[in-house]
Amino acid sequence: MEEHERALRTHNGTLMDKMLERQKKYHEVRMERDRLVYDLYGLMEEEMKVVEGGLK
Repeated sequence: MEEHERALRTHNGTLMDKMLERQKKYHEVRMERDRLVYDLYGLMEEEMKVVEGGLK
């Protein structure tokens, strides 16, 4: 049973690592996409903050 549990933990850890890696990549892609759109529309830093909800 110990061997099975160890293999399961290793597998779960690998899955978690992959999930975290994909989540990080998703965040990076979203940030890049947002930057490209802001550049496309010529938004200034202050306008970007308004769009992102950072200015209230």
